[in-house]
Amino acid sequence: MTRKLDHIGIYVRSIDDAAAIYERLGFPVERVIQFDAGGRAVPIAFIPVAPGVDLELIEAPGALDAGIEPLHHICFEVPDIASELAALEASGVPLADHAPRPGAAARLIAFLKPEAAHGVRIELAEK
Repeated sequence: MTRKLDHIGIYVRSIDDAAAIYERLGFPVERVIQFDAGGRAVPIAFIPVAPGVDLELIEAPGALDAGIEPLHHICFEVPDIASELAALEASGVPLADHAPRPGAAARLIAFLKPEAAHGVRIELAEK
């Protein structure tokens, strides 16, 4: 299937503070949303860094204070997420999500288990 890098998700303590360096580099925040993460609103900022590729800043100071690494995930866009998940599962790739679910950018997403990529979380997002 055709895949392309879609975005890189990064945990930050403060979107405003973290976005400042990207803005100085010429990458302004395009939009900020409040994503419902299990009944808890999580601010997420989207910063376009290349055509069709964003940095996704996820405000999660508690995660960082708990020692979780700032790189949350790398997302690849796929044309048919259900088919991609089925093919990956059939080939033995460990999936965190066996079915697509709504994501922060109003698209269907699914995550692989981090051990599938040696600790890096990989997200798939339907085009």
